[in-house]
Amino acid sequence: MEEKQKLRVVMAVIWNEAMDEILICQRPDNKNFGGLWEFPGGKVEMNETDIEALDRELDEEIGILVNDFVHRVDFTHDYDDKVIEFVVYDVYSFEGEPYGRENQVIRWTNVSELSAIEFPPADYILIDEIKHGVMPE
Repeated sequence: MEEKQKLRVVMAVIWNEAMDEILICQRPDNKNFGGLWEFPGGKVEMNETDIEALDRELDEEIGILVNDFVHRVDFTHDYDDKVIEFVVYDVYSFEGEPYGRENQVIRWTNVSELSAIEFPPADYILIDEIKHGVMPE
């Protein structure tokens, strides 16, 4: 049996100033899970630290520079064709006004609304952790 591709991905839970809304982005239609919503972030490149990847991805995707952040949680999700290790950071302050640099739709949403929005499967693990403060079993 062929071994699955393994990827390391950083994800950002970006909070607004009032700490009651989180920024989410809509995936482009031409990508896996196109049209679904996601937390900003992306693949950690070879010879890149998680923090470097976080900075690069948030600049490339939504045009912000991170000021204040903290590591939140790590988790792994097994998809049919790959295994993704997620490294998640809470972002509390940043420079710039977020916008879809890759022409994607972005929006601020209340934590209580997250469960009603359609995300890729792995993101629901993080949503559960955000809402309840614990990782699901």
